[in-house]
Parts: sequence; structure tokens; C-alpha cells
Amino acid sequence: MNPKIILYGNAILLFFFTFLLASQLIIGIKSGNFDWFKIVLFFTALLFSLFTIVKYAKIINKDKS
Repeated sequence: MNPKIILYGNAILLFFFTFLLASQLIIGIKSGNFDWFKIVLFFTALLFSLFTIVKYAKIINKDKS
């Protein structure tokens, strides 16, 4: 599979999970009731997506040289 497709797909997922994490934190702050499972889940997905972006960006950068 083309590394650029994986890179762009993970960039979209990164923004999506960032939005979900921020919305859960805002809801938790307003209501005073944090759903820690969702916060940890979205944060883990955000980190996984970020590491995948870095990995495939290195592959694409290596292909250019």
C-alpha cells in the first residue's frame, strides 16, 4: 500500500481523536464527571496515530533520498 495514503489517513485520524479527546475533557470539566476510560482510549489512539505518522513520514523521506 502507498505510504502516503497511510500517512494522510492517520493525519485525519489524529485530528479526529484530538477533537474527541478535547470534547471529552470539556464535557468532564463542565459536568465534573470525567469518563476516564474514554479519555485514556482517545489519548492512546491519538498517540498511536501520531507514532504511525512519524514512522511513515520517515519512510517517505527515506524514499526521496
